[in-house]
Amino acid sequence: GKGLLYSKDKAIKVWDAQTRQCLFSMHSHRQAVTCVRWSGQGKGLLYSSSRDGNIFVWDPNNKGVMVKQLQGHAHWVNTLALSTEHALKTGPFDHLGNRPKQEEEAKEAAAQRYREALAQGGGVERLVSGSDNF
Repeated sequence: GKGLLYSKDKAIKVWDAQTRQCLFSMHSHRQAVTCVRWSGQGKGLLYSSSRDGNIFVWDPNNKGVMVKQLQGHAHWVNTLALSTEHALKTGPFDHLGNRPKQEEEAKEAAAQRYREALAQGGGVERLVSGSDNF
């Protein structure tokens, strides 16, 4: 598995959770990174927000190349949320915390939960950002 780390040093690092090695770092924000979200749709893009008011879209399958900059906030971006986030976070677990016993069944259950969450949004994963715009 992979994990993310972001901090006030303006960098985002993708780590291999098993070896505890940094796979690559992403740098473009001019101020502290405030939030990172990993998309489940398509290639699995990463979204990051910062006190610089920008949201960047990264391709983690290409060593973290920035593919897009989203602008529109006048103040720093405090939070990001994906419309499929609940399915991505809970994986194969149901509302009671139950999980299929077999690994393949668990993977299919997680994929099905994600597809259902995606369908609720019309087949599109949506990103929502929050800021202290005045």
